[in-house]
Amino acid sequence: MEADKLCAMPMSYSPSPAKPWEFGPATYSSVPKVSGGTVPIVYDRANFKDRYLDEYTGEVLPPHLIRPAIEDELNYSNSKVWQLSTIDEMEKIPGHILVRSRWVLCNKGDAESPDVRARLVSCELNKGDRNDAFSASTPPLEGKRILFSRYTSERKRKGKSLRISFVVYPQGLLQCPA
Repeated sequence: MEADKLCAMPMSYSPSPAKPWEFGPATYSSVPKVSGGTVPIVYDRANFKDRYLDEYTGEVLPPHLIRPAIEDELNYSNSKVWQLSTIDEMEKIPGHILVRSRWVLCNKGDAESPDVRARLVSCELNKGDRNDAFSASTPPLEGKRILFSRYTSERKRKGKSLRISFVVYPQGLLQCPA
């Protein structure tokens, strides 16, 4: 076979078209506008693909679990993370940037009991300038090891018990006011 005709496909690739799946009735949400009011959102069959692949394994994800995962992520973001604006409104904000995004979908469970998760992630934030207002790196594993080591060797300080607390934002990137 000629080299120009070779291509890589995920292990679960099937040349047959995806099977149609029961979608159910449309659901509704809304997004607040910068200028006030809201814009209604309709989640219907036209907003979804027939097939989604796991970001990490390449396996086909159960279609009936994709919609709730994506809707949960969008509803959270619609209520707490963003507001809609026009290009003119956006350009009035000093240092504004337009950020491309994509879905990261994965199955946190297994084949018998799937647990599909969806995250909307931003892309191309690093344009040469360091902008900590839009992203935060994952703390290195060594930092966590040091924290746990200190906790196990020093359970009390000034007579009071020490506690380790973690803040987890499962819905993705949150923007905090400066």
